[in-house]
Amino acid sequence: MPNAHRIHTTMGLKEWGLLLVLALLWGPAFYFTEIAIPALPPLTVVAPRVGVAALALHLLLRFTGQALPLGGGLWPRFLGMGLLNNAVSFSLIVWGQQNIDSGLAAIPRRIQRLMPSAPI
Repeated sequence: MPNAHRIHTTMGLKEWGLLLVLALLWGPAFYFTEIAIPALPPLTVVAPRVGVAALALHLLLRFTGQALPLGGGLWPRFLGMGLLNNAVSFSLIVWGQQNIDSGLAAIPRRIQRLMPSAPI
């Protein structure tokens, strides 16, 4: 078996650095949402976040020389996955964040990543 698929059980400096970058990118979102909530409705707070992420992914595809898939009926699946996994969940968390603290609001979003692997 090639070493390319070996699972590392310890984190090196590179992994800790990537984790720090990820925390710096994701962490402030809940804080800034808490600041925006008194002035804006939840969907207005969520739309730019989802839109910027979609634009960033599109630019990443362009930068890497890849193209968006056009055939095979994938776009309805992409739309459903995007709505359920991002737009709806972000909207519900922002809606709930009107009544709870930003630190508490971050917990359901992180737990959501574990749910597909939970036994039914």
